[in-house]
Amino acid sequence: MKRYFLKIASCFFILLMCFNNSFSQEKEIKYGKISEGKRSFVDSNKMGFVDSNGKLLILPTFFYPEYCDDEMPYFKDGLCLFYEINDSSENSSSFNYGFINTKFEIVIPAIFQYWGFYCDGFPAQFIDGRAIVSQSSTSYILIDKQGNSIGSPFGYSIGYNAACLYYPEISEGLIAASNDDHKFGYLNPRNGNVTIPFKFSLAGPFSEGLAVVEYNHQYISFIDKSGNNITNKRYYTKKRNSKNWSLYNGTNDEGGGDGHPGKFIDGKVIIRYYDNEGYGKLTFAIIDKKGNVIKKSTYEKYMDDPEFKKIIDLGNR
Repeated sequence: MKRYFLKIASCFFILLMCFNNSFSQEKEIKYGKISEGKRSFVDSNKMGFVDSNGKLLILPTFFYPEYCDDEMPYFKDGLCLFYEINDSSENSSSFNYGFINTKFEIVIPAIFQYWGFYCDGFPAQFIDGRAIVSQSSTSYILIDKQGNSIGSPFGYSIGYNAACLYYPEISEGLIAASNDDHKFGYLNPRNGNVTIPFKFSLAGPFSEGLAVVEYNHQYISFIDKSGNNITNKRYYTKKRNSKNWSLYNGTNDEGGGDGHPGKFIDGKVIIRYYDNEGYGKLTFAIIDKKGNVIKKSTYEKYMDDPEFKKIIDLGNR
């Protein structure tokens, strides 16, 4: 009998070692960041969790799209995003998402739609008990931590190329959003009410108390949280008398369509515009909060410029 148990124990030990060896092959496993003492990992398109010391908490259980190359889901305020394949979609790469708690229990079912790929690290994390979730590629809703909807659905559609490069976010207590007339304004995430009227052709997130907005698909300027324009300077996003799309809204031959006019980093923002009041050439520039041009560059050179690169690197942290 003793020999029998020793044999079983040996087999179990061998199996355990095999599992540990396969689990430690990081070249096949993708890890997220540590948050709330837990770290997500993906193995064979399934997401599991380990603790901060690498001890297994739950085997890969939740679906994770194999083509997700950006930031993985992580816990924030006790909740973490997870995915399920959308079997009803004609597109086999589509999925829905919901939220699990720290016990890995589903607290908000995966009922929110997404449109086939993981965009720019779209985290759908809760901020002050609120999260922005997508009903479709152009329709969003605020939910609380119980999954209840807040306010009315709102839109955010820039253009075909922009769908994956910019999305609504809660920034400094406000949400840039668009209405049925494709005008942009800002919502209060606590109740979904309009804080700054829908009057812009594009609205960026708030950073350091300011946001970059576009007027009439023509030029951008800066506003404060009351919606007041804080400078009388205009930076034209398309050439005067041109019928093309603006640089930020839609598809443009000169690097347009990403829908993101930038955030302020240490009092500076990088924008692109046509100089000489809209009659000149495409220019990349560092602008301060008063609208003063700190430095100019070109599309070919700005990424190699140390001053531009510093702001870009800080913004990606």
